[in-house]
Amino acid sequence: MTSPQFKLPNSATPYPESYVQAKDTRLLMARAGANDMLYAEGQGPLFQELEGVVEQNVKICPLTSDNRRIVNRHLPFTRPSAFGREHATLGLGDRLGLCSDAHLQAVKGHPIKPILAQQSIRELTLMHRNYDQVMDAAAWSVLRNGWHEGWGADGDHLKQDEEVAMALRAGCTMITLDCSERLGKKPDQAEAVGDFRALPEDLRERFIGDYLQQTDARGLDLIFTEESLAEIVAVYWPAVEFAVHIWFELLEGAGRAMDYEISLDETLATTPPAAHYFVANELTKAGVSYTSLAPRFVGEFQKGIDYLGDLDEFSEDFVAHAKIADAFGHKISVHSGSDKFLIFPLVGLHTANRFHLKTAGTSWLEGVRVLARLEPALYRRLHARALDTFEDASAYYQVKADLSKIRPLSSVDDSELPLYLTEEDSRQLLHITYGLLFDDPQLASAMMTAFGKHKSAYDAGLASHIRKHITCLGL
Repeated sequence: MTSPQFKLPNSATPYPESYVQAKDTRLLMARAGANDMLYAEGQGPLFQELEGVVEQNVKICPLTSDNRRIVNRHLPFTRPSAFGREHATLGLGDRLGLCSDAHLQAVKGHPIKPILAQQSIRELTLMHRNYDQVMDAAAWSVLRNGWHEGWGADGDHLKQDEEVAMALRAGCTMITLDCSERLGKKPDQAEAVGDFRALPEDLRERFIGDYLQQTDARGLDLIFTEESLAEIVAVYWPAVEFAVHIWFELLEGAGRAMDYEISLDETLATTPPAAHYFVANELTKAGVSYTSLAPRFVGEFQKGIDYLGDLDEFSEDFVAHAKIADAFGHKISVHSGSDKFLIFPLVGLHTANRFHLKTAGTSWLEGVRVLARLEPALYRRLHARALDTFEDASAYYQVKADLSKIRPLSSVDDSELPLYLTEEDSRQLLHITYGLLFDDPQLASAMMTAFGKHKSAYDAGLASHIRKHITCLGL
């Protein structure tokens, strides 16, 4: 609740849950016209450091990155945290910078930690944003909602040293290392064995001792032959070397606790359990404190739609990976996790709710659903542009959408437009074209204005949709 001593301009509408006192300074966020502002009253270092204009002893502060960093220093709950291996965590990518309020509503009361600031370099590039803006949106939402339960910030799908360094400078507490460019191509068997035998003798002999001479690795009944081990080394050893390098060169000395995720999923080839074991074992032997690992599971994890594949086959595959994760103590991570309701019960069950799940595009789609319902003319504009840009967007994302199956806009009444958000082909069309929609300045401005106008509806729909994810996971 707000302090009776706190004086706001008559035009400002306070967010009561944001009120907090930090030593001699009182803070409150409020809506002033079209913008949220931070109001500070009192004295002391926090009051003095904040940038703003003083009116009647109240400092009115814009929600800038500099002010966010000042608040971060004085109010630890506004800083992101690392959660380690024991907590279930949910990645909640917010491409628009508008979704964290709804994300916090969704996770409230559930035993899962939100990773609010989750963004890949691809998403930043497509949306013309940077990590400071991503952190700003999440941290100000945390303060606005009075959220003291902890939250994380993930530099998602990073592939290069400089990308990791940039995310660390921005304050990320989780790094998802995308090893797709370091995974070797599967060689033919003879070539793999020849390359294996040509390895430096000490490395080859260690591999033989650690894998070929074991028949029951950590109780997992994994049997390695020279042929299978040679193939695994050819494909996965370069990724292991890269992950070790990133840990010791950049993460170990970051000066704060870090969650480190190793992503092996951005490939068409599934990750054999024996390869998962090899990567986990090599990281452990090297002294890398990794938190989670994302295999490429059987079946298809297409964007914006449910799991495609045989559930029995997925369950058998997932159980094998979950046992390896349990043996090493790390979490299993499920990428492209939006809307995969068919497999969520299996994920929760077989990990005993110790997992990481990434979502992002589904939060954008819930916003589009609101536009389809409440702004039909605007929806028709964005849908038409999505059709025009789909081929270009397909360079960034692999989806199965068949545009010929999407009903023409001219044949759909306004009242039926939300149905596009329930059909697989049109969901994927709208999912992957977001960045190219925002390349049209007029369309981008109109969409952001509409999202702001209908924020209550957007928040309610998105919170409900994310809660459905959490419920299906067994949480």
